[in-house]
Amino acid sequence: MRRVVPALALLLLVLPACEGLNRASGNPDVAIVAPDDGDETVFGDDLLLVGLAQAFNPDDTEFLTIAWSSDRDGVLFDGPIDDAAGNSQLTVDWLAEGSHRITFAATDIGGAIGEDTADIEVLPPDAPPENEDPECFFDSPLDGATLVADASHLLSGAAADPDATEGGLVAAFSSSIQGELGEIEVEDGQASLLTELIGAEHVLEFEVEDAAGGRCTEEVSVVVCSAPSASIVLPTTSTTINAGDTLLVQGEVGDDEDDAADLTVWWTSSVAGPLVESSPTAGGVTLEELADLPAGAQLVTLEATDSCGLVASDSVTVIVTAVPTAPGVVISPDDPDTSDALTAVVIAASTDPDGGAPTLEYSWTADLVPQPYTGAAVPSSATTKNEVWEVTVTGTDGEAASPAARRR
Repeated sequence: MRRVVPALALLLLVLPACEGLNRASGNPDVAIVAPDDGDETVFGDDLLLVGLAQAFNPDDTEFLTIAWSSDRDGVLFDGPIDDAAGNSQLTVDWLAEGSHRITFAATDIGGAIGEDTADIEVLPPDAPPENEDPECFFDSPLDGATLVADASHLLSGAAADPDATEGGLVAAFSSSIQGELGEIEVEDGQASLLTELIGAEHVLEFEVEDAAGGRCTEEVSVVVCSAPSASIVLPTTSTTINAGDTLLVQGEVGDDEDDAADLTVWWTSSVAGPLVESSPTAGGVTLEELADLPAGAQLVTLEATDSCGLVASDSVTVIVTAVPTAPGVVISPDDPDTSDALTAVVIAASTDPDGGAPTLEYSWTADLVPQPYTGAAVPSSATTKNEVWEVTVTGTDGEAASPAARRR
């Protein structure tokens, strides 16, 4: 649509007969030059009506009588044509508000009539322009996202009003499963809402309405799943083992949508990474022996992943102690008699990979019978002819003992 140009801006048109006029044999040819179909004007403004009419016999054009009329306001003018060329011009400013069909008719001296029409709209004074709907976009979550059931999720969207009407924009979020989720005002072009969603496939809608009632909507589809569960039964946290020992681990996993046996389950170490993929029982029990854990404190983690890609985990701290090396030892003298004391002599020191010097621990046997001596020496008074004595020496750092060194 376009606004009609004010009357004073138009020149009187002198036009010859042309194609498109309402031509019937013997009837005048008539055309409305202005306004055009679909034009708008404001009540009280001058509206210029311009028409062209010609008699079937051009020499009779100066004798035509013309009439301008509105289907809403009736006859606007009835009288002779303006000039012999067939031009007609009328300025009106009293047309009522609303839709009008303007008719321009010409009657020749024989009573034959020709006419043309144009549909226009008269707007109220200072009428605002036609309202444009706001624009809106879903920011979060993304279309196709997977969300955790019964957890708080941020729904957010952006909105703009091309009309910038006062009163602002109001946004509403809704779910195809849960219905209305909340309504909020749009601030600085953004609207957001924290809400919980139940497990299901949802179509989330973001709707924005402006002060004039214009609306826009945007939708995304999401899958909401319950997260699996995972808990470690064994070992307990801060369990300590020696390097090289196996660690028995046991856990329990489950999921509301998937069978426990269908879950993807891993045992991992924060130091060594993935250790073993486990196949839980139908009851959700996972039981494994972990070998070759690296020395040091580490988190051993049980991790379960369901078909939605959601992950649950549980962790315990396990301390793997490095074992001191075994010392080298001999008994002196090599060929003792009952007058000799026996002494364990360390010929190769026990070392601790964690640093520090291990403490040596001694135990003695005579003919395989344990003796009450815990030091490096046995007095001669404790020995008897033909006995076979043996010493066992280990190095310990207070957490782990080395392999034993034995000597007869």
